Amino acid sequence: MEKELKKTQYRSYEFTHINGKNLTETDNLYSVEELIGTTRADKFFGSKFTDIFHGADGDDHIEGNDGNDRLYGDKGNDTLRGGNGDDQLYGGDGNDKLIGGTGNNYLNGGDGDDELQVQGNSLAKNVLSGGKGNDKLYGSEGADLLDGGEGNDLLKGGYGNDIYRYLSGYGHHIIDDDGGKDDKLSLADIDFRDVAFRREGNDLIMYKAEGNVLSIGHKNGITFRNWFEKESGDISNHQIEQIFDKDGRVITPDSLKKALEYQQSNNKASYVYGNDALAYGSQDNLNPLINEISKIISAAGNFDVKEERAAASLLQLSGNASDFSYGRNSITLTASA
Repeated sequence: MEKELKKTQYRSYEFTHINGKNLTETDNLYSVEELIGTTRADKFFGSKFTDIFHGADGDDHIEGNDGNDRLYGDKGNDTLRGGNGDDQLYGGDGNDKLIGGTGNNYLNGGDGDDELQVQGNSLAKNVLSGGKGNDKLYGSEGADLLDGGEGNDLLKGGYGNDIYRYLSGYGHHIIDDDGGKDDKLSLADIDFRDVAFRREGNDLIMYKAEGNVLSIGHKNGITFRNWFEKESGDISNHQIEQIFDKDGRVITPDSLKKALEYQQSNNKASYVYGNDALAYGSQDNLNPLINEISKIISAAGNFDVKEERAAASLLQLSGNASDFSYGRNSITLTASA
């Protein structure tokens, strides 16, 4: 009995422009799990399925379209657009632009001066991590988690109840909040004894001590834009409702306002230490912050949430995050393939 043998040939092709937007269930790219770009400026357009694109070198343009996609800019000044679905976008090296669409998104700028923004569904939960560099982070109208990382960053959460995060050594951040009713700031590794607050015009400035020396300047700290009303000096809708230090103690806008007014009325310094502001009303409960962080991160990319202990304020974003866990002093997204 004779048996016909068929020869299978394999060929390698190089593409700089791939569009899978119009693929149907019968038009599949078989055996393609990941597409990796070239050293040129590549253009990838995904399908309605789950796409994984790596731009590699070059200034790439990558769009996931529908599906729960993972897009990697790698090296170069890249533009990544998630589209519909729960997407994960990683800028890598270079000055990148990351745009999350409808769905719960995780955006990580990596190194470079990046711009991260979320468009689409106002109810989505998103995680925006700037990484190193002078970044701009723009959240949605939903509950977002914004971590600028190292560098002098701009963070704008939107109208939802957002959580901002700041660590020692991050540089000077500007928080321009759009008026959610329950926004929070986590000073993840900072004690209130090491910060001071001061009003400058309509802004509230938080200064961070360098070592044991508190310098009233703008090198390290946070500017809260338009914290105060222009005419009355009252607290505006751009405030952060709760500021947590590393031990879970909380300063509120009302306690800060009272402490600053006391300093001014008694001809004392124009600033007030965070520890002193606690005397004008505070809380000591980190659990609400933990619960909200875990909900946001578990929604953004369907991360698994693993509770280890009930007190935490430090969040670390790293790698291709799929696992999320928190302990007493750390909240970590661990890497996976």
